[in-house]
Amino acid sequence: MQYSSMDAQQRRDAIFWAYRLFLGREPESEEVVAIHAAQHRSLQDLQACFLLSAEFVNQSDHHLGEFLRTRLYDSVDPRRPPGGAVVEGIIPRLRQAPDVVDERFFYDFMGTKARLSFQPANHGYLAGRVEAPPTAGAHLFHDNEEWFALLRTLAEARDSLVVVELGAGWGPWIAAAGVGARRLGITNVKLVAAEADPGHLAFLRQNLADNDLLQLMPDIRHAIVGPRDGTALFPRLDQPSEHWGAAAHYDAAPWWRRWRRPRDEHMVALPSLSLPSLLRDHAVVDLMHVDIQGAEGEVLSAAAPTIDAKVRRLAVGTHSRGMEEVLLSLFGGLGWTLENEAACEMKQFDTPGMVLNARDGVQVWRNPKL
Repeated sequence: MQYSSMDAQQRRDAIFWAYRLFLGREPESEEVVAIHAAQHRSLQDLQACFLLSAEFVNQSDHHLGEFLRTRLYDSVDPRRPPGGAVVEGIIPRLRQAPDVVDERFFYDFMGTKARLSFQPANHGYLAGRVEAPPTAGAHLFHDNEEWFALLRTLAEARDSLVVVELGAGWGPWIAAAGVGARRLGITNVKLVAAEADPGHLAFLRQNLADNDLLQLMPDIRHAIVGPRDGTALFPRLDQPSEHWGAAAHYDAAPWWRRWRRPRDEHMVALPSLSLPSLLRDHAVVDLMHVDIQGAEGEVLSAAAPTIDAKVRRLAVGTHSRGMEEVLLSLFGGLGWTLENEAACEMKQFDTPGMVLNARDGVQVWRNPKL
């Protein structure tokens, strides 16, 4: 439709969309909307006005990225959830406000709760927070892409559900999966988690207890997820609530045990489980969430035949641009479908040439064979 043929309401809507998509906000006032409606003779004029504005130029890195993600993967309507109609349809069946809001917890839109004590001290803003359902462009505690993976999985589930979380931390995704399955009346639910840090493992068990999920008999492993079975090293975390980026070291344990020095005391030797071993008792995994701090490519590549045979959907955190390429090559080569993706956000620091990952990315893959 041409701008000149739009009625007054359609022009007003177009201007509101321009503000939302290009500037990430609502117009200042109806008077400003009226000025735009009178000034522009075409949609091209309207677009150019926003693209050339100082506000867009100053914020283009952030808003253009959000705009492209929305255009690629969601409806352009920022009120709609990521994943379109399928996810939009499941949200009303899952939504439930907590009976009582406790300041010691924060909550998702299904009422899944997590203790504030699991989080760093600077996360006090989460106290008593009850999040709305995910919507395109929304900034929730977890990424929209991760919510897409879980909600789509719940929407497709029938009589059973198997969810695996690797590098589980406090187990936010198996907890949300368990609560979501309860809302939908799915009783055959299997939750599997692997976590290396004992402090985080204690958080995970507490989180499942808080959400009344221990009766599901979750399979919780105190182990590193590795490319092969054996032993690997993991940092000793004195303050587990403050540290969420620790990474495992593979193939170092035999050397470390022989030549251990005092400064190596912060490393702990733990069992390393391969995915074929971890998934041995499961014919099909509906969703596997992976966040293992840069080891995703090595671990998933080593287990590619098992994943291809058993896993329906994969949500994987990416911690570098190089990792993004590895995973695109791996799962693209397997013929999987990239359902959703958010790239790592890189930032230039003061030191010349120092560009570091400021925000992790996410890829969501669907196995068409299952």
